[in-house]
Amino acid sequence: MTIDSVPKQKPSWPMLMLGAGLIAAVLTLAALNNAFSLGDETLIQSYLQRLNAFPKNTQQVQVFVAAPGKQVNLEIQAGKSIKGLWASEGLSINISETGSNPAEPAAVISQEKTWDENIQHNAIFERRDAIYIPAEFILASDTVVGRNLQGTIQGNLVYPIIAANGIQEDATNSISVPFVIRVVPPAEIAQAVRSKAKTTLWITSPIALILIAISVAYFRKHRRPKGNPRLDRPESGK
Repeated sequence: MTIDSVPKQKPSWPMLMLGAGLIAAVLTLAALNNAFSLGDETLIQSYLQRLNAFPKNTQQVQVFVAAPGKQVNLEIQAGKSIKGLWASEGLSINISETGSNPAEPAAVISQEKTWDENIQHNAIFERRDAIYIPAEFILASDTVVGRNLQGTIQGNLVYPIIAANGIQEDATNSISVPFVIRVVPPAEIAQAVRSKAKTTLWITSPIALILIAISVAYFRKHRRPKGNPRLDRPESGK
């Protein structure tokens, strides 16, 4: 067998570009749906805001927006653990007017410990995954638009880590992070979601078109000609 007789491998970049283009197309369709099809109530319920439980700058208070009588969705980032696992007997979300004490927590987040003493994980990628804690609550319907509310998230968090000696152990950390809720009309939150969707739309749509067009052009240029492949080969012995 000579070098010339070895079949050449097709480059993989066209398939990678096509895959990336299809992902961008899916994001474009989702953004198009959010920007022009969904109603205000659905957009408000899908609005996700993030809070860092251990911010680098503790002097800068984190601010969120909420509408009276509407659901608030938070994603709390609280350090790292093996596979992002965590447990807590209760993380309390407290909200109050400035200078007053909350009557009761707006929400209590709890989760039981689900891991054992030897978690099977990828030694490189899964031993320090980010911890994301979902939280949601409904702001009181009689809250006055334009006010700023004081809030805190407090409680203890337990999570598995790999210690310096390479042994798995459970770590416990106390969370006490303040934040401010800016009370706004529901339409303002819906408009913020639509604006973000439109920005995504203008970014992903041309990317999807370019990547898919380049991939399709390559495949059309290098596709095999139609016909009987046996007729194209010289017969042996002639």
